[in-house]
Amino acid sequence: MSAPTPRTWREVFEWPAGEQLTVDQIDARYLRLASLSGRDRPCGSAEAKAELDRAYVEARRELADAEGGAR
Repeated sequence: MSAPTPRTWREVFEWPAGEQLTVDQIDARYLRLASLSGRDRPCGSAEAKAELDRAYVEARRELADAEGGAR
């Protein structure tokens, strides 16, 4: 059995496809979701936090690519 396909950063962040975003919006969404997904939270887990961290890196990378590497 193969591993499930990882969710995209937009799926993890619950961000609509095609909607414009800023670094500040990514950071704010990450912090809000991180406060809910940590393993010390009732609905959190290490796996959920790892997925969020991966999604955050991907989101920041995509935004930097869209801005031509700025920031």
